[in-house]
Amino acid sequence: MENSEPPSTDILIVTALREELNALTPYFNLNSPISFLTTSIPCYIDPSVVCTSGVGSYSVAILCLNAMGNTNAGIDVTNALRDLNPSYVFMFGIAGGIKDEVALADVIIPDNIFYIATGKHHASGIETRPQILRTDPLLLQRLHAYDFQYSNGKKYKVKVGPLAVGEQVIANSDAIAELRRLYPKLIGIEMESYGVGSAVFKYRNASFVAIRGVSDHADEEKTDGYRDKALENAADFLVGFIKTGLLPRNHIQTSETPKFIAIHHLSLYLRPSIIQSARSYLKALQGYDVVEMPIDQVDLYQDGSLTDPQQALQRQKQLLIRLEDILRENPNCELGYFGLAHVPLMFHMGYEINRREVRLFGNDYDSAEWFELHRDHIPPHIVVDGFPKDTIEETGDVILLMSVTTNIVSKEPNEIVDHPLATIHIRAKNPHRGLIDNEVSLNGFTRTFREVLEKINVQFPNLQRVHLFFASQPTLAFRCGQQINRNMDPEIIVYNYSNRDQPKYRWALNLQTSEIIERK
Repeated sequence: MENSEPPSTDILIVTALREELNALTPYFNLNSPISFLTTSIPCYIDPSVVCTSGVGSYSVAILCLNAMGNTNAGIDVTNALRDLNPSYVFMFGIAGGIKDEVALADVIIPDNIFYIATGKHHASGIETRPQILRTDPLLLQRLHAYDFQYSNGKKYKVKVGPLAVGEQVIANSDAIAELRRLYPKLIGIEMESYGVGSAVFKYRNASFVAIRGVSDHADEEKTDGYRDKALENAADFLVGFIKTGLLPRNHIQTSETPKFIAIHHLSLYLRPSIIQSARSYLKALQGYDVVEMPIDQVDLYQDGSLTDPQQALQRQKQLLIRLEDILRENPNCELGYFGLAHVPLMFHMGYEINRREVRLFGNDYDSAEWFELHRDHIPPHIVVDGFPKDTIEETGDVILLMSVTTNIVSKEPNEIVDHPLATIHIRAKNPHRGLIDNEVSLNGFTRTFREVLEKINVQFPNLQRVHLFFASQPTLAFRCGQQINRNMDPEIIVYNYSNRDQPKYRWALNLQTSEIIERK
């Protein structure tokens, strides 16, 4: 059956094998398969999966990929995302587990997914060039909560950790040993989650996690004896989690006016309130019940300098606690960020909010009015230089410059960091004010920032800290802060520049430790 107007679904479950799809079907009331205009594979939908907590129901769609492998998975899931518009995507199925880490038929959930790409051939072997994908932290938090509350009495264990993803089935203990050398805490290996997760990450409107049952240990003793039990346990865990109602339902239609939580973050200059702006000229927020959350640090800004960064940070932390309370009270709200603050504080906001979906708004330099980012724009020309040709095994720090609205030419970074392992520069070919006033440029620089961090992690295995010097607009500072992973990335120290300060980079903020560092 073909449907040209597919409904929005709360949850999409993706499988790679027919037996994985069959393991889920007893848990749902599935309709006849539907093929949508851009999705070439049949999709099964249960429009009303009732939650055991009595809080409502979810619509759940399940599909099986045309073929195994990450490339195929990315194409199929990209089409399905366009058709079904889900809020959450689960990759479900079996995987090889690491013998010392998990038992057969246990359930594994990746917090980080490493795509194992083949690199250069050397005399000593083939160089591995991993690409990293982070699982949505809020989904992980809810899965942890479910496992903690409902694990008693279950005959399997749930393990969270890194997952390796490649393009071939591995059944070799030497290959596993090599992967464990690269990722000592590795818990499993499979073939599709990176492709699915990458498609979801680019889509940006959904959260992703993988749920896998351990069918073998990916070694010479690999057999099919535990496949059914592994799928049974993984399905028990995934369906049990879905039916708790722990996931906010983004597609529920209510008669209430939708809420929009507006974070109004100011530490430089006062700007019009978001509620006032929504009523008068900000069309993007008209039709919403706007709840404004002010973070006002302007009184600490005097004569072009932030007099007490520590106090500003403490206020910010207190208000972040209040923000969590507001979001719990309004689980189906939208969230927006309106920032005109010091760079380290905006990075901190993004870092703490992390991968939660946030709409960003700019501020006009002349009128002081807030505005929605433009959608149509020519992609920016982004240059990255400073990476060494080879891996550097030494212990030390790296300088990372980011020149977007203006070129960073100060000599202070090299005075601050003694003998850096490298100075890496992300820069616009033609830096200018307003370059990030559109989503295309914002997404381009955000993606480059994340890719550079991943390359730094690989090329400097003994890195201690990244010292970040940043020249761009508030929206990019916040969005880059969201890309930093507290578990995988090294300590990142973000410096504040002020022409009135002496030295001009007088203070900085360590995002992972929340330490304010002041220079004299």
